[in-house]
Amino acid sequence: MTIKMKKNEVLHKQGPALPYSKGFWLMSLLVGAINPGDIDCLDDPRPVSKFTFDNLMGRNLTEQEYAYYFFNHPNSSRYQPYYPSLLIEKKPTREIVPFQ
Repeated sequence: MTIKMKKNEVLHKQGPALPYSKGFWLMSLLVGAINPGDIDCLDDPRPVSKFTFDNLMGRNLTEQEYAYYFFNHPNSSRYQPYYPSLLIEKKPTREIVPFQ
């Protein structure tokens, strides 16, 4: 899959607030085999948890940064009941939000 195809797929699922770039794509190719839980969630319609987003970005995001991502996610209204858990729990999304 080319970077353009993957970027379109990820942006369709996660929304434009996720900073997906060529570097992000390369990192996901290298790290995907080691940590598939964080990488595989990007083409999932569920928003990623702050814990996972922090891991992906390599730093701790502020609550405001995570809120910007979450509320610009294409499915944010569907997952708003999970927002407090996604924000504070140190777990990947799949352990917080059931796949529907």
